[in-house]
Amino acid sequence: MKKRISFWVLPLLVFAVIVLIDQVSKIWAVEQLADGHDVEILGSWLSLKLTYNSGAAFSLGNSATWIFTVFSALVAIAMPFILLKFPRRSQVIILSAIWAGAVGNLIDRLTREPGFGRGHVVDFINYNNWFIGNIADIALVIGVIAFVAIEALDPTQAPVEPADGHLSAEQAPIEPAAADNEENPTVEATSERN
Repeated sequence: MKKRISFWVLPLLVFAVIVLIDQVSKIWAVEQLADGHDVEILGSWLSLKLTYNSGAAFSLGNSATWIFTVFSALVAIAMPFILLKFPRRSQVIILSAIWAGAVGNLIDRLTREPGFGRGHVVDFINYNNWFIGNIADIALVIGVIAFVAIEALDPTQAPVEPADGHLSAEQAPIEPAAADNEENPTVEATSERN
């Protein structure tokens, strides 16, 4: 039981810290950037500029705010159950970051003007006027990219069996890396044999 609880401490901490930083940074942006001025960080490549987004990333779907609210709410509700399906801590941490990003923007949609479920998301990190986002967006994008990468590069994925049903030595399953398998005792046994 204690081991199971310790497994969840870091993912839940990642979730809480991202949501907290996202919300505090949005409060700061609304207070400090409300007069419309830009704050350059790396010239025009990266600056701070307050905007309110009623749509999704890249301001897509501005007229369908309620759809994004419903979708974000479904993700926020479903994600704890989805997290239980993944055995590796790295997967759960990355999915916790995605969950935090969805919740961070959902909070805006539920609490900001023009009203409940139709609120506009506070965006303030300006990437060369190409895209303006926030901390929740960063967590979502990095989380999705990281999750796809670790799943694509995971050597423990079941190999595709050839038509004759025999696996070559190269296709045989490989044990996962020890750094990501705190609860998997077979990793040590495999290392000792090699």
